[in-house]
Amino acid sequence: MLNAGGGGVLNTPISASDDSEATDKARALVDRHAVDLWDGMRFIDRFEPPHPLTRTETIAAS
Repeated sequence: MLNAGGGGVLNTPISASDDSEATDKARALVDRHAVDLWDGMRFIDRFEPPHPLTRTETIAAS
């Protein structure tokens, strides 16, 4: 997961048999933070939240 500034917040390993399954699992992790999906050093995709945190919410959460 990424914070509002694009920096990493959480690294969660996902066990999947292929990119499609990993994509489904990563998409399910999206809440109010973006999720980047990687396979080692290979970037697969980024999933944006439907309602990202506002700057005020980000500051209040710090």
